[in-house]
Amino acid sequence: MKKLIIGLIALLVVGGVASLLFPSVNGTGGLPFINYQDAFVQEPGEYFVYFYNTDCRFCQELEPSIMEAHRAGVPIFVVDVAASENDGAWYDWDAHHERYTTVVGEVVDGEENFFEDYHEDMFPAAEGWAIRVEGEELVAVNNRANFNMNPQTPEEIEVPGTPSMMRIVNGQSAGFVVGVEESRGLLAQYSGLDGALFQD
Repeated sequence: MKKLIIGLIALLVVGGVASLLFPSVNGTGGLPFINYQDAFVQEPGEYFVYFYNTDCRFCQELEPSIMEAHRAGVPIFVVDVAASENDGAWYDWDAHHERYTTVVGEVVDGEENFFEDYHEDMFPAAEGWAIRVEGEELVAVNNRANFNMNPQTPEEIEVPGTPSMMRIVNGQSAGFVVGVEESRGLLAQYSGLDGALFQD
């Protein structure tokens, strides 16, 4: 029993040392974490703010690129939007749905009928719209965030989903994007790069 306990302790110690010496390339280890309120006041003059949360599978998809950029010298600060101190960074989806969700018709005898002022072409799926049947009503719902793509203060930051990325140059927003490929594209704009990032 003593040998088993000693073996388990040794395994934990070796695992801990290995994780320090060989950090995962698929995490945010080694990157500085900040509060979203501090997004505009970091040094150096050009850097990126990565908005993520640990439950986001798209964040996990982006993180190898984040670490590649970090190793190439791109300054990246991380905001964990799942942390309570960063609640104010989220896009207000409740207000969004209250503003954009509209009853546009009714279901009569199993047939969907739009009201006179509405027709299906007014709600294109390519712009985030969907028509749902709720009880006996036809309801238009928009699921595309209408967020500020150029925030200049912490109060103007609206993260509609993760991953999101913001580029800061001299204390000013120089881009705000949502999505894996969009974030990779923004990181590749870093002016201090010696070569191209993310060559496939």
